[in-house]
Amino acid sequence: GMRQPGRYSSRLLNLESLPGGAVADLAQRLRGVPGVVEAVVVADEGVAYLKVDRDRLDDGALDAIMTGPA
Repeated sequence: GMRQPGRYSSRLLNLESLPGGAVADLAQRLRGVPGVVEAVVVADEGVAYLKVDRDRLDDGALDAIMTGPA
């Protein structure tokens, strides 16, 4: 039979609050967050576009990446 479509939704992250060097490997780190299916960073626009699985997304891990080391 056919597979059920995933429960994916889009997320847009503003990168202006990130420390300068943090954007370089950001897409790779975002893809490592549980529930992130796709991550595309557009540094020129200062945004990251994410496709996420709402049921699996680890918001805490995503927040930790976006706020940087404490």
